[in-house]
Amino acid sequence: MTDKDTFFSKLLSRYFCLTEEGLCQKFWRAKLFTPFKKGTKDFEEWNGIFTDEGDEYFGVNLTEIRKAAIGDSEPEFVLLLESYGFPNHYYICLSDPNPNNPTVFGTDHEVFFREISNEGSLEDFLKNLLQRIGL
Repeated sequence: MTDKDTFFSKLLSRYFCLTEEGLCQKFWRAKLFTPFKKGTKDFEEWNGIFTDEGDEYFGVNLTEIRKAAIGDSEPEFVLLLESYGFPNHYYICLSDPNPNNPTVFGTDHEVFFREISNEGSLEDFLKNLLQRIGL
């Protein structure tokens, strides 16, 4: 296809929309996630498993977040993106020591906060996303 306008129009209509089927998109969420903050809906729903003492099926493992020198025993997060791939949730921590370029953490719905990947700084994470789609 040589017509750039048609190409980008088709690209936007196919991949930059909510769909039922997975097309490897990443969906912007920017949603606060507060499993440690008493009085929040997230606390009521999640706090019982947000301990470091869980077994492989219950509890969380915040080791990767603690390694990033965040040091907050009860961190709050922002869910940035959701996707159909692994990991399918990407978070930043609000107590990150570098608020201008925080570390992005990935976790998947099947191992939610039991397995966490360090995806690098927000700037590098976004650069990698753009490179993967050829921009």
